[in-house]
Amino acid sequence: TAPMEELADIYEHVLGGVDKYKAKNHRTIAGRIKELDFRVEDVSQLAKHPVTGKPVHPAFERADSSVRDKVRELLATGKMQKLEALKREPRVRGILDLTRVHGIGTEIARGLYQRGFHSVADLRDKVEAEERARGTSDVLTPTQRVGLRHVEDFEVKMPRAEAEAIAAYVREAAEAAAPRCQVTVAGSVRRGKATCGDVDVLLAPTAGFPRPG
Repeated sequence: TAPMEELADIYEHVLGGVDKYKAKNHRTIAGRIKELDFRVEDVSQLAKHPVTGKPVHPAFERADSSVRDKVRELLATGKMQKLEALKREPRVRGILDLTRVHGIGTEIARGLYQRGFHSVADLRDKVEAEERARGTSDVLTPTQRVGLRHVEDFEVKMPRAEAEAIAAYVREAAEAAAPRCQVTVAGSVRRGKATCGDVDVLLAPTAGFPRPG
């Protein structure tokens, strides 16, 4: 399902929502497949659920369904030609590259691309030139400039011990601020990964948490 979700993200966010229907359709189908309690080995299993006999999604009933063809392709090759082709397009490739910078989402990246910044390298050259000339740059916010400076550093995953230390610090701070707040560490830390790209922490009120009024 990951390639289908990635394709949906490109349709909806990178391309600015020009294919919102396709994005929603691919995301919905990926969600339905994720909910299945069996391993999908053939697209026929999606056209006729082994237990209910019903299609997992109406798209799998139609022989001419492009989504059905994509799933068949994924099962056979592990790749999706449509996704690979889109990621090779200069605009998509450039916007995705710009979103590597912390603080730059797809909407900001689309704007930067339209202004002529087609990669992290383009952006870095322009910002560094402005900073040398004027001591600052108005292309990015201070946070984004830090993100640009440390793009490669932020992409290096941290060892589990470091992630656990960060999680413990967040837990301590949250519990000090709101003693009856429930703190749950999630994501790759919870799953026991040896390295983590970030630390996901869920904060939620307990039954006794004070409420307004």
